[in-house]
Amino acid sequence: MGTPRGLRNAGSSSSACRFLAAFAVLLTLPTLTAGLTRHYTFNVQMTNVTRLCVTKSIPTVNGQFPGPKLVVREGDRLVVKVHNHMNYNVSFHWHGILQLRNGWADGPSYITQCPIQGGGSYVYDFTVTGQRGTLWWHAHFSWLRVHLYGPLVILPKRGEGFPFPRPYKELPPIMFGVWLMHCHFDVHLSWGLSMAWLVNDGPLPSQKMLPPPSDLPKC
Repeated sequence: MGTPRGLRNAGSSSSACRFLAAFAVLLTLPTLTAGLTRHYTFNVQMTNVTRLCVTKSIPTVNGQFPGPKLVVREGDRLVVKVHNHMNYNVSFHWHGILQLRNGWADGPSYITQCPIQGGGSYVYDFTVTGQRGTLWWHAHFSWLRVHLYGPLVILPKRGEGFPFPRPYKELPPIMFGVWLMHCHFDVHLSWGLSMAWLVNDGPLPSQKMLPPPSDLPKC
């Protein structure tokens, strides 16, 4: 005695549904494992900032000094749209990022790109590949790197951990920078010099930076 036609159709429909469900799961796997696209906007502008009882107008990103923290995960695509509202040219470098087939997003002015002129905009677009940890970003044009910098935090892919034990407590990034009591650029130009540099503390006595003055504000 043969199987009733209705039962045969029900069995084939059930198999087809199971096949379609499995196929749908396979289609979603790349989406679940692929990185996200993280969007940030840099508004580069002059801002009055007070440190050590001295208020100065300095270049900032989004009015912050240091600049904003960027957070991505390994495998994410990072898109940073920069709007330059200053009279100075500027570009940005993502310090420590492996620019795999993305050399044009590295940021050094006149090397991988022309600087972003005042009133202009530029979009940095790259994927973070095979990296995790805390790096930083900074301006890569002349003296602007003194003021324009901030942390770049790369978290592991979802479901993966860091290659070290999880810390007891996670602290916010600590950024070390320089705060000059005067605008070194303007002062050096007033001396008749055509350029100005910041030099690291050297090994010889003649290259040592002088200790802070005794009348340095304590605020």
